[in-house]
Amino acid sequence: MKNKIYILFIILIGFSCSEESHEIDTSSEISNVKTFEDYLEFANAETDNRIMLQSLGAINNTNTIDVISARSKVELGSIEFQIDEDQYVGENIFSGDEFITWNSNVDNLSQYYGKEVDVKVSNKLLQARNSSNSDDVVSFYIPEIISANLYNLKEGKIQPGSYITWNADPNNVNGIILAVEYKPTSQFTEEMVNEYNERLIKGLTIDDVGTYTITEEDLAEFPDNANLSFYIGRTGYVIETGDEGENDVYIGAYTSMRADMKIDKNND
Repeated sequence: MKNKIYILFIILIGFSCSEESHEIDTSSEISNVKTFEDYLEFANAETDNRIMLQSLGAINNTNTIDVISARSKVELGSIEFQIDEDQYVGENIFSGDEFITWNSNVDNLSQYYGKEVDVKVSNKLLQARNSSNSDDVVSFYIPEIISANLYNLKEGKIQPGSYITWNADPNNVNGIILAVEYKPTSQFTEEMVNEYNERLIKGLTIDDVGTYTITEEDLAEFPDNANLSFYIGRTGYVIETGDEGENDVYIGAYTSMRADMKIDKNND
């Protein structure tokens, strides 16, 4: 079963919000996996502290870029945290009017993916808690790093009947996120840009079963022969609330892959 949600998907697989976007109508089917609304609720949660682990790669390629980022309210001070036994302190720290943010490129985050991790969070207040653990430790499952490949292309282009495969994670109950993005700035002809001048994203969530075949319906809203970006990803996350709702924290980790290519909607 798949749960189709056609909306603007912003944070979880690295989309930019800088361009004007067009929202497609929403339709849905019953599924046990997370919906886009679930992910967006997490991504847009108003929390005092945020921690995100990111492992980003390209479809048909095994290399990844690994990044950790964090954000905390100015009055709380720069957030630090420990994942299992590893301590992380911010680099590239920026202090704004409301939040302190930092990010750090790391060599490899694979040791945290595909397992349940313990995260200990600290700043001026230490209240990120899970009642089943010690007072300052949060535990959650991070899905395995995804590795995906595309098949049945038509002269290098995506077509109805092309399919994507990936390493299924039976412990990932949140499901897989698949998305297609059209950006006017990625097109090579003036005619295409003039006729289709709005950014468009179409997405769906499916069970983590290791394969999905692209249908005519998936590509119906996009112009033929357009340059599109295709994304696949999965994520784990938790939101913990401190005493009296203060100094709460959300912690997430996602793994995603991307491919940029044209589409051919003619099935001949």
